[in-house]
Amino acid sequence: MTDNTLWMILLVVMLVCIVLSMGLPSTALYIVVAVTVSPILIKAGVMPLAAHFFVFWFGALSNITPPVALASYTAASIARADPMQTSWDAVRLALPGFIIPFI
Repeated sequence: MTDNTLWMILLVVMLVCIVLSMGLPSTALYIVVAVTVSPILIKAGVMPLAAHFFVFWFGALSNITPPVALASYTAASIARADPMQTSWDAVRLALPGFIIPFI
């Protein structure tokens, strides 16, 4: 499998995790995506542990990703701050966390 194909598969898996996190908590998200998408990553040549960690990683980061961003909204309500601004600030600070798994 070419590198470009693997990059696209990883990007789609990341987007699937973020979209599914709009309706699922992190644990349920990991279970659903690990059963449905991790086999695709493994078939593409990614080691099984790395594939599951990739899915888990973006399942955890989905808690700060807008528009749902449950962790950011909770933190904003505690701090009495704007929830969307808090969410975008969290994404800006966690940007290396979105990039590092692709390296």
